[in-house]
Amino acid sequence: MAVPKYIQKIIDAGEASIGVSNFDKEASFIGHPFEIERRGVGDTKLQATALGYPVFVDEKGARVLVKAEPMADTGGLSAVVKGKNIDTWGRANLARNSPNPLRNANARLVEPSNMDKLETNAGALYGRISQALRDDTHHIVGINSGARQVASLEPRRREPLKRMAQAHGLYTGDHPRNLSAIPGERAIGRPNLHQSVIHTADDPRSVTALFAHYGLPNAAHTTVDLVGPVQAARQNNTQREAAALAAFAIERLSVQQAMLNPQSPGAARTIQQSKDLINKALLNTREMGDITPQQLENVNKLANMLRSPRR
Repeated sequence: MAVPKYIQKIIDAGEASIGVSNFDKEASFIGHPFEIERRGVGDTKLQATALGYPVFVDEKGARVLVKAEPMADTGGLSAVVKGKNIDTWGRANLARNSPNPLRNANARLVEPSNMDKLETNAGALYGRISQALRDDTHHIVGINSGARQVASLEPRRREPLKRMAQAHGLYTGDHPRNLSAIPGERAIGRPNLHQSVIHTADDPRSVTALFAHYGLPNAAHTTVDLVGPVQAARQNNTQREAAALAAFAIERLSVQQAMLNPQSPGAARTIQQSKDLINKALLNTREMGDITPQQLENVNKLANMLRSPRR
């Protein structure tokens, strides 16, 4: 059986051999137990196994996991077989499909109104990040933290907030643009930024540290809703919406500072845009004083002038 040259080199080196799988009765790459050494998707099962990819494209075009099954009577050797479909797996693992009732409800509350149409693409992206890239799939605007912001608004103001956020490039729920690949515990050759940076209070780039820096309640607190009481004390809807927008941008800033190189002009510009948005939004959260007599007199003069017929 003819095999690609890169596989033949591995065989010639004595690191693996060609055989017939006892599981699916087709030509398989059989060697020592399969180890994931690289990120990505192989064109075939043979290529994925040879190069150490965790995923390959099967004969039907589906992206599936590489699964190594130990051979029954051959010690130290494994047969490579087809694992789970990563797109189907990703869709099932979206927050909106979570078996956890609270997470499911929060995802449905914070997601955009067209999420049903986006679910297939979101699931495929979730599966690719987690299974093929071996990274953690991180919601830029968190599910629970975002839901706390949305829940703090009157029901009629919730969809306008989501539209306003999208106008600034901020997405919520399982929207594909709200999913980001962050190196985690399974990362290949990279540090665990997901836990050591974004989800720790000590790192100045973390969500917790940034909320404290900008003087907003920690929406990402694991057990307590610190957002609701603070938002309820604000006088106007515009103040609450501005605070929510700033909180969304803070969560995005945490990801940007963790993942982007600030020495790059483009990355520095992107980070600065998030900081400018946060500061601009926070200006609209300031308490408004009572109207002074002079301001009221000016308003009355303007109203009378507008009522007067033009000559």
